[in-house]
Amino acid sequence: MTTEASPALWVGTFHGHHRGAKVVATATRTDSAPLPYGWECSCGIGQRFPTEDGIFDSAWRHT
Repeated sequence: MTTEASPALWVGTFHGHHRGAKVVATATRTDSAPLPYGWECSCGIGQRFPTEDGIFDSAWRHT
């Protein structure tokens, strides 16, 4: 659900491992950001994109 208080729209999650530790990368769209599409991993790394092209491939490769 998207509200004015929370402009991010959940898009998807990717589960994987980094050196044996479980991680989750969450892809989102934030309309108020200059680069609205992106993903952030529970390891602290993330990436932003101007369009949704490549967001899922990038998050999947990271995890």
